[in-house]
Amino acid sequence: MIKRAEGLIVFFLFSCTFLLAQDYKTIDSLKLRLNLFATDTTQIRVNIQLSKQYEKFHTDSMLIYADQALKAAQKLGNEEWIARANNNLGFLFFQSGNFNRAFVYYHEVLKHYEAIQDEELLIPSYFNIALIFDKLNNNDKSQEYGFKAIKIAEKLIKENNAYASTLPIGRLYNNIGITFHNQKNYETALEYYNKAISVSEKTNNEVALPFVYNNIGNVYKEKQEYDIALSFYLKSLELRQKLDDWQGIALTYTYIADCYSLRNEYAKALSYYNQAYDISSENKFLELQRNTSEVLVELNAKSGDYKKAYEMHEVYKELTDSLNIMEGSRTALMLEMQYTFDKMQKEMEMLKQRRLFRNLTIMGVLVSLLIVITLLYLLANSKLRRTQLHRQTLSLEKEKLENELEFKNKELTTNVMYLLKKNELINSISQKLLTIKWKLKKDEDQRDVQEVINELLGSVDNDVWSEFELRFKDVHEDFYKKLQERYPELTPNERKLCAFMRLNMSTKEISNITFQSIHSITIARSRLRKKLNIVNTEVSLYDFLSTIE
Repeated sequence: MIKRAEGLIVFFLFSCTFLLAQDYKTIDSLKLRLNLFATDTTQIRVNIQLSKQYEKFHTDSMLIYADQALKAAQKLGNEEWIARANNNLGFLFFQSGNFNRAFVYYHEVLKHYEAIQDEELLIPSYFNIALIFDKLNNNDKSQEYGFKAIKIAEKLIKENNAYASTLPIGRLYNNIGITFHNQKNYETALEYYNKAISVSEKTNNEVALPFVYNNIGNVYKEKQEYDIALSFYLKSLELRQKLDDWQGIALTYTYIADCYSLRNEYAKALSYYNQAYDISSENKFLELQRNTSEVLVELNAKSGDYKKAYEMHEVYKELTDSLNIMEGSRTALMLEMQYTFDKMQKEMEMLKQRRLFRNLTIMGVLVSLLIVITLLYLLANSKLRRTQLHRQTLSLEKEKLENELEFKNKELTTNVMYLLKKNELINSISQKLLTIKWKLKKDEDQRDVQEVINELLGSVDNDVWSEFELRFKDVHEDFYKKLQERYPELTPNERKLCAFMRLNMSTKEISNITFQSIHSITIARSRLRKKLNIVNTEVSLYDFLSTIE
C-alpha cells in the first residue's frame, strides 16, 4: 500500500542529468552577460541564474555562483538583493535535501522581510520555512509558520480581493491540512483541505485541485470510509487525465488500488496497480514504479500468479538497487555540497580573519603613530611653553635689571648733582660773606665772619669725582674693564667723559663736575667720537656706550 499526502510543491526525484547542448548555450550566454554587463544588480541576477543552471550537474559551480551573488549583494549593501541571494541559496539546499542549511538562508530572508514589513513577501518566506519543518517532520513548527502565512494572506485578500488570484492561499491551506493529517487530526485536516478546494475552484486552479482531492481521499481512506475516498480519487483522476499529468494519474491509480485492496477487492486493486506500474515504467517514474512493483508482488501472490509475483519481485529488487544507488548519489551530492559550502565558509572566515588582522595591524600602527605624534607634540609644546616661560622670565629679569640700573643711574646722577649744587651754594655764600667781611669796621666782626666762611669752605666736597667714580663702578662694574679692552688708547679724562656720557649727562652738567668750560667739554666729546669710530654717524655717544656692558 502506498501512503502519502500530496503537497502543492513539486517533488523532485534525483536523477543523473547529462549536460545538453542547450545547457551549454544557456550557461555561455549567462557568462557573456556576466562579463558584458558590469552593473551590480545584473551581476547578482546573472550569478543567481548561473547557480540554478549548474544545480543540474555541478554542485561546486552552483555554490560558487550562488555565493558570488550573495557577496555582490552584500558589497552593494542592497538588502533586497541580499534577501534574494539568500533565498536562492535556501532553494538550492532545499532541493538537495539539506533542509537544516536551507533553513539558515530562508530564515535570513524572513528576517529581512519582517524588518521592512513587506507582507506580500512575508507569505512565501513563512511558507518556505513551514515546508522545511514539514520535511523535518516537525508538524508543530510547520503549523506555526503556515498559520503566520495564512493570517497575512487572509488579511490582504480581505483588504483587496484581487489578491485572491495572486497569493498562494490554496497552497497554504493544503499544506496546513497536511500537517494536521500527519497528526491524525482528520477533522481539522479536512477543514483546511476544503478551504483549499474552495479557493482553487474560485480561481479555476485545475492544477491544484487534484492534489487536494487526493489528500481528502487519503483522509477518508484512513478513516475506512472507502466510498467517499474513491469519489475524491476519481475527481482527481478526471482532472489529471484532462491535464495529461501522467505521474499524477499513476499516483492516483495507486490510491484507488489501495482502497480496493483494503476492501479485499483484489482483482480491481490488481488492475489499477498494473495500470500505475505500466505508466511508471513507460515514463521512468522509478520510485513510483518501485513502490507499485512491491505491492504487485503481494497481490499476484494472493491471486496465485507466482510467476508474475516473482517477476515483480525481481523488478522491485532491481529498482530498489537503482534507487539506492541514486539515493547514495543524492547523499553524496548533499555531502559534497555540505563539504563545498563548509570549505567556502572556512575560506571566507580565514579571509575575514586575515582582513581583520590586517585592519587591526593597520589600526595598531596608526594608533601607535598617533600616540607617538601626540607625545612628540605634547613634548614640543611643553618645551615651547618652558622656552616661552624662560624667555618671559629673562625678559622680566632684564626689565627689572634695566629698571634697577636706570634707577641707580638716576640716583647716581642726582647725588652728584646734589654735591655740585651744594658746593656751588657754599662757594656763593662764602663769596658774599667775604664781601661783607671787608665792609665791617671792627676786626672782631671780620674774624667772626671769617670763621663762618672757613666753616662753610670746610664743608665743601672737594673730591666729587672720586665719590662719583666710586658710585659709578658700583652700578656699572664691568664698564671700565670692557671699555679698556676695546679702546685701550683712551686717556683717563676720556674714560671719565665716557662715564658721564653713559649716564646721559649734558655738557653743562659735565662742566660743573669737572670744572672745565663747556667749549672744552664739546671739543673733548668730538675727539672721543673719533677714537670710538662713530664720526659722521647718527649714533649718539649715550647709545653707543650703552652697548659696551
